Amino acid sequence: MLRIFRYLSVCVLLYGVVFTFAFFTPSFDFSTLGEPKERFVSYVSLTAGLFLVLSGLTLLLLIKRVKTHPFLLFPLRTVSTFLCLDGLISLFYFTFSPFAWILFLLSAALFGLSFWQIK
Repeated sequence: MLRIFRYLSVCVLLYGVVFTFAFFTPSFDFSTLGEPKERFVSYVSLTAGLFLVLSGLTLLLLIKRVKTHPFLLFPLRTVSTFLCLDGLISLFYFTFSPFAWILFLLSAALFGLSFWQIK
């Protein structure tokens, strides 16, 4: 089960990397938004991708040490809870996006596994 948790954490990490780098593709045209809105959308997109990278990396690092240090279960569960909340919010706002569904499924699986018997 720890191996599944690790794989899912790596998937979230890679999903965040792809999300962050996909923002810099030339297919985005923000010229119709105007300067302040363009900066806001850029900030939100990059922050969302970096949140996924940081969450996946944190979960990956915590799961390696949770057997020897049981007190790390609380931060592991806290990060997975916030990640699941992010998945739910992305699903709420982008219901028809397959990427929102992927994020929701990954985060829900990590959330469920974090409250399962990890020890």
